[in-house]
Amino acid sequence: DEAWDFDLEIGDAWLDEGHRFEVVARMVLADDDGESTRQYLLFNPSLGSLWVNEYDGDWTLWTSTRIAPDSDPFDVPDGASIRTGDNRRWRKSEGGTLTLQQVEGALPWQASIGDRIEYAEFEGGSGGAHYEAQRTGNEVEYGLGLTLSASEVRVARGEEEAAPKAAPTAKGSKRTGCFILGIFLIFPAFFALLIGLDRKST
Repeated sequence: DEAWDFDLEIGDAWLDEGHRFEVVARMVLADDDGESTRQYLLFNPSLGSLWVNEYDGDWTLWTSTRIAPDSDPFDVPDGASIRTGDNRRWRKSEGGTLTLQQVEGALPWQASIGDRIEYAEFEGGSGGAHYEAQRTGNEVEYGLGLTLSASEVRVARGEEEAAPKAAPTAKGSKRTGCFILGIFLIFPAFFALLIGLDRKST
């Protein structure tokens, strides 16, 4: 842990919208400049998976999405915009290649030190919303992210009580932004089995 500066342990709880997720895997990925991001895979047997990333003290919560862009996100230059299938416009903030430096825990795919992932990250609107495309070989995946405040991180880690929610209004009380379109289930039954096998082997 000291070598890789992980803030979360395998098995730690993470609360999202009142639901308890568990850290089942963690990774360190370095970009082209050698800057490292720590990623944690969170799992709930009923809701599936979430990712939370930590870079230089900033935390972002990610969900997988099937919403694709209208153009190749990897060919778009920094500062240019794309539009996704939900008619949202996103501005490209950065892109490049990530290299896997460390991996621990149970992942639903085979991961090896040195694996390389091409990425393109976009920002859109207010509220710290992000959209990202990642490509490994011929496979492309998309994610929706939300920047978390320090208070939200403490609540998620159980270090602080969540503030009372405001009463619903005529317009509803859902959080804005397409980062809460729902949880993309990543084979929860198979994943639960994977985790069980991993625990038995330790």
